[in-house]
Amino acid sequence: PACVPIFTDITEKLATALVGTVNLLDPQFLFIGHEGIWLPDSYLTLLEDILNRRILAAGHKYIPVAKAAFGTQSPLLGSVCTILYELFSGHTLRTL
Repeated sequence: PACVPIFTDITEKLATALVGTVNLLDPQFLFIGHEGIWLPDSYLTLLEDILNRRILAAGHKYIPVAKAAFGTQSPLLGSVCTILYELFSGHTLRTL
C-alpha cells in the first residue's frame, strides 16, 4: 500500500527522537501512549529494533517498546496517579 513509506518514515523519525530521551533517562521499558497507540504493531516492532540499535547501550541493554494499556487516556490517568500517590504518601496539597 501507499502508506508503507509514510509509516516507515514516521517510525524512523520517532525512533530518532526517542534515542536521546532513552540515553538520558535510561528507562527499563518504553510505553507508547496517546495517539501513538494507533501505530500498527509491525511498525512498533520496527521502532523497537531501530531504537535498540541506536542507543548508547546497544548490545548491553534491550528496551522493550509496547503500547500503553490505557490508550489515549494514558496522559490523564498518569497525571491522576501522580497526584493520588502524593496524597496517599501523607502529603497534603499545601505541601505540594
